[in-house]
Amino acid sequence: MDGATGEIGGNEPDTSSTWKFSLDVATSWENEFFAANTPATRKIALPSAMVMSPDRDGIFDTLLRFVRFGLGGASGSGKQFVAWIHDQDFLRSIQYLNRPR
Repeated sequence: MDGATGEIGGNEPDTSSTWKFSLDVATSWENEFFAANTPATRKIALPSAMVMSPDRDGIFDTLLRFVRFGLGGASGSGKQFVAWIHDQDFLRSIQYLNRPR
């Protein structure tokens, strides 16, 4: 998702066509989410990816373990995108969205 526009990406000229499934899932989920009739409930779509943290047994620790076992070789061309967000940024975004209005 583009932080500037809030639009789900995938239509950029250099984006692989193999991303189509993931983009279709994300778009379908968001459409259903906003179509649901919940007049008394505040709805906020917060799409996210891997939340990276320095904590033991987090996703970064898990990926690092794969590399240490020799399972971190090249995947594809090496030019593919990896979506992630730092744990503190993710938590701050939730705190911001949960603030009193």
